[in-house]
Amino acid sequence: MSLGLLTLHIQISGCSSLKEKRGRLKPLLARLHREFNVS
Repeated sequence: MSLGLLTLHIQISGCSSLKEKRGRLKPLLARLHREFNVS
């Protein structure tokens, strides 16, 4: 069994609301989940 931990701090410029930030992060997280099977 492999176990790893990765912490990212992402700064999204041009987003003023939390809803906008989540909207930009959602496709990125979905791609990471698809390609690397991560949660």
